[in-house]
Amino acid sequence: MITSTGESIQLECYAFGYPQPSISWRRENNDLLPTGGSLYKGNILIIHNITKADRGTYYCIADNNVGSGARRNVVVEVEFPPSVHVERPRYDQAINFDVNLQCSVESYPAPTIRWLKDGVEIQDSSHYQMSIFTTSHDYTDSVLRIKNIQQKHYGQYICHATNKLGSSQQIIEMFESSTPVCPPACVGYYGYFHPSY
Repeated sequence: MITSTGESIQLECYAFGYPQPSISWRRENNDLLPTGGSLYKGNILIIHNITKADRGTYYCIADNNVGSGARRNVVVEVEFPPSVHVERPRYDQAINFDVNLQCSVESYPAPTIRWLKDGVEIQDSSHYQMSIFTTSHDYTDSVLRIKNIQQKHYGQYICHATNKLGSSQQIIEMFESSTPVCPPACVGYYGYFHPSY
């Protein structure tokens, strides 16, 4: 079952037997139900104003104290708009060296991620290389590698993510450094400077 944040859903479960089975609901790993507590008794489980914390597997358990009972599961997917996170809003690097700008996006379904420089979308080139990695069900990481930095590459970058429910973005500032910053400049750095012992 797929729904979106803020919606209400109704999970129904019925069983027949003699004696008549009682119906209860649990979540995977006995996580708390949206109704409160880890167990809900009744054929119909209603979740109001659903959030992404409510997604997961719900188990309907039928038991009449005869035999081992029966159960079935319902997987609830909750769609939500992207939320962009950046660990470092500022990066520094010297001219002629490389740097990796990084952002992480939480969303479902998966987002489309774009990088912009001064409001203009960046395309892969001799100076820019974009990578996207799906790290978990709801998380996608993106890295923008700026290669052989020139003066024009300093300034404001935006990591922008979009899915069918909305969009989000975060700003990263790129500044000039007087000395190379490692990583990722270490290889080039030691190629230019040879320490003596």
